[in-house]
Amino acid sequence: MTAAANKLIYLAKRNPKFNHEQFLRRWRQHGALAMQQSFFSGLSRYAQCDAVKPPAGLNTSADYDGVGLCWFRDLKPFPPEEAERMRADELETFSEYVRPFVVMCEESVLKPGRGFVKASVFIVRKPGTAPEAFARHWREVHGPMMLAQETLKPWLAGYIQNRAVVTDRTKGSRMEYDGVAEFHFASLEHMGRFFTESAKIEALGRDSEQFLDRGRTLFMCTNEVVLYDAAELAA
Repeated sequence: MTAAANKLIYLAKRNPKFNHEQFLRRWRQHGALAMQQSFFSGLSRYAQCDAVKPPAGLNTSADYDGVGLCWFRDLKPFPPEEAERMRADELETFSEYVRPFVVMCEESVLKPGRGFVKASVFIVRKPGTAPEAFARHWREVHGPMMLAQETLKPWLAGYIQNRAVVTDRTKGSRMEYDGVAEFHFASLEHMGRFFTESAKIEALGRDSEQFLDRGRTLFMCTNEVVLYDAAELAA
């Protein structure tokens, strides 16, 4: 398992003047602009995850059009002129500024691997559960329990837990999530099989009830498009 404290995740909601396909093209343009700014030299990886139609039987959120991911090796400040430029472009791309939709996270890779599609599951801890107790149970009990299930192993390509942390970059965020789970799959069929089979495992359901507010979960089915990866460029 690896860990890093500098991963920014945001939910992308398109400007209403675009349909979904137009938004994806505009989002790529926004990403290209971001990569031209000086602050971008502090990033190690950047990806845009486009919302796609989920497998039959899975209910996903229709409120958002994608999930943005930024991995930082150095949290550089935004020069004022760059911040102004990016904020103006955000209003051309999204329904509003990005900051209200940001979650800053500490990443833990419990099962290395990536796939053709990914489920991003935004979760909230059960009322009365302390943040550290939630994070510890999720990482040390629930995650390993899920990965140990033999019926799930054929379908899951990779699994990441992202624990939400409060930083200066989350000021103004309306995202009240305590974590984001990322499930990677080789295909939509594998995604469907995984969640169908996991729903049958009573031990996982009982354990979820102990630390999660399942009624506030947000589920996104996406295709991850990597726009920049420093490790791959260095290879």
